[in-house]
Amino acid sequence: MSRGRTALLVGGLVSAATAATLDVRRLGIETADPQEWSLLLAGVPALALAGVFSFDRRRTSFGHGGPLLASWLAIALVGGLAGPSPLQALLATGVFAVTGVAAAALVRTSGWTPLLIAIAGVAVVHGALGVGLALVDVIEPMTEERRLVLLTYEPNHLARLAALGAVAAVAIGLRTTRSSLHLLAWPIAATCAGAVLLTQSRTGAAAMAAAMAIPVIRASRPRLALTAAAVGMLAVGAIGVAGLAGPVVETLSRTGDRSLADIRTGNGRIELWPAVIDEWASSPVVGVGLGHDFETVSETRRDGRIGWHAEHSHSLVLHVLMVSGAAGFVAFAAAMTDAVWSGLRRADPWPLSLLVLIAIDGLSEAVLSTPGPAWLVVAAAVIRLRSGRRLRRQTDGDRLVALAHRASPSR
Repeated sequence: MSRGRTALLVGGLVSAATAATLDVRRLGIETADPQEWSLLLAGVPALALAGVFSFDRRRTSFGHGGPLLASWLAIALVGGLAGPSPLQALLATGVFAVTGVAAAALVRTSGWTPLLIAIAGVAVVHGALGVGLALVDVIEPMTEERRLVLLTYEPNHLARLAALGAVAAVAIGLRTTRSSLHLLAWPIAATCAGAVLLTQSRTGAAAMAAAMAIPVIRASRPRLALTAAAVGMLAVGAIGVAGLAGPVVETLSRTGDRSLADIRTGNGRIELWPAVIDEWASSPVVGVGLGHDFETVSETRRDGRIGWHAEHSHSLVLHVLMVSGAAGFVAFAAAMTDAVWSGLRRADPWPLSLLVLIAIDGLSEAVLSTPGPAWLVVAAAVIRLRSGRRLRRQTDGDRLVALAHRASPSR
């Protein structure tokens, strides 16, 4: 792919994924369904992306992951078209499909570095826009609990965006030591890591740390991982023996002076998850469709089934189950298994690192509720690139055979 088309794909993905992370209510727009606005905003650059797809002769194998991921989107679309808002389901599925194909095309033709630039770019653009609006008093950058939120739906969303940006920036810094990008990558990584801490997202911080550890473990002997695990277990045990468990849990749970007995397990997630399962049971095979999950979860709050302000399932597993049913869940799980297995065998550790980040964050967050940077990673992870050197050798060999055939005397 030419540099111009690569730049267009990177710019389009940054624009679409950034738009998908915006909560328009932060800008003072009153709406019952902000997810619809996010999809509309992301749909504009997504349409532009459709016009710049380009493929070269580089050998690529999707394996089983690509068709499985496409099947997941198709199943979710069937569920959405059968729901109360088929146009929104069509819009959501279309934006997911176009941005996913664009991410896969970018990796297919140009490798992972441009996509890493796009992922870090989403964090930079969103952060710069949020900080700029905060400086002119258009938005409040913090929640009432003093957690950084900027323009995202909630601090946990921002933590995921920043964590992906931090890991991508570190990867860029290590990959581009002979480029000016090397000088930009490290400040971006440090800023994104600081933003994760300011969100006070426990899962986001743990996911970022685990992702950063993957390349170190892959480059070291197995005993390093065992040693790190042993040190971690000893540290946890020391905290318990020293009688510090209570204060530590209070700090991590953000409960202030409330009694530990008053903490709801998982900040209300245990209360939310049965309600999400009930919603899945209303359409168990194909789900409610992409683009409907915000309204579906909000309905459980309005019905009084949950007592706190939840707007998504707070679980990747339950999110996939709710939007695409049992059939879609099987397809998605199989696609991710294929992607992880491919990542384990790949020499490049960074795609696997990003998948690990998404998986850990997905334990308590719906990381694919919007077609943001996490979706770009998932869609690109099913791509498998074969050796370009082997392809060139085969091409040159074919040319030599053809020349020899032409030069040989006719029978």
